Amino acid sequence: RYLERLAEDGLTGWDRARIQGERRRMEVLLAEGGVPEGRLRDAAALVTEALSTTLADADGRWILSAERRGGSSELPVAGLVGGRPVQRRIDRAFLDDDGVRWIVDFKISPHSGPDLEAFLDEQQARYRPQLDQYARLLAALYPQESRRRLALYFALQGRLVAWDAPA
Repeated sequence: RYLERLAEDGLTGWDRARIQGERRRMEVLLAEGGVPEGRLRDAAALVTEALSTTLADADGRWILSAERRGGSSELPVAGLVGGRPVQRRIDRAFLDDDGVRWIVDFKISPHSGPDLEAFLDEQQARYRPQLDQYARLLAALYPQESRRRLALYFALQGRLVAWDAPA
């Protein structure tokens, strides 16, 4: 919800202090989302860290920028996949300056250990089918757009992993 809010509000006025000021509200939202009371403080700390890292990262700011043409957060899409109707929600979609449609899925995946690159590769392999499906759904909605990029944005690490969508 907060990443969506940052994209909608625009990044001006959002900084670490404002994010810290939202901690109590975050705990309320997390509780409403089913986080047990004993884990609310840790969960809010994780959200705070993810938002702060995203705001400090050039790629994170680029993805959330209100200046992105056709930018949508929590974009509902529906269509047929394998002959079956599906409904999905895309975290972030927008057009870059070259007219390429970006489809971004946010991840708040903690990682510990020395091999961050192996972790990112494993996550990309894990989520590739989901993002490929998003690309097919958007291709049906916007057939005039010939180029699409898929991406995972790891908010805790401030890392963008991107690749071309299948044709």
